[in-house]
Amino acid sequence: MNQAPVMELRYRIGQLLNVRGEKTSEISILTVISKAAKEWTDVKLKDYCCAESVLKSERDGSDLSAPYYILFVELEDDSPNPKLSEKQKELIDVYLRDESYPYESFRRKDAIGPIEVHTVAQNTFAEFRHYILNNSGASGNQLKIPRALRRHDYLEFMLGKIL
Repeated sequence: MNQAPVMELRYRIGQLLNVRGEKTSEISILTVISKAAKEWTDVKLKDYCCAESVLKSERDGSDLSAPYYILFVELEDDSPNPKLSEKQKELIDVYLRDESYPYESFRRKDAIGPIEVHTVAQNTFAEFRHYILNNSGASGNQLKIPRALRRHDYLEFMLGKIL
């Protein structure tokens, strides 16, 4: 008695990735990245965020016959190799296909392209936090770094930090 219910928030507004109606949740992306990161022996994941390629194509006018997700990862300082190998990047797409039937279905039909994975420079997410605080009305104690980027300037920020 007199116990407050324990609640776990599963979704934040605007944090679903959705390029073809597949609606991949923030939890699914976290599950996939966590599973892949456990198999990375030479690097450790520090932080990540994603974007939809549609946001990128709006910026540069490129044609997207098969839209895709863009994943930005920051690795720990003590990682001997500061980048992910192609095999490590491909593992993320394999696990995402296992995690999400709609994503797998669209990938099988080539309606969604493979996830594009980029390693970003050290301290990118700390700098990103400062960027958001300086360019929005959010206060530091209410800011939560978005996992799904929805703004062109946020995407530009991350693209500028790729190693």
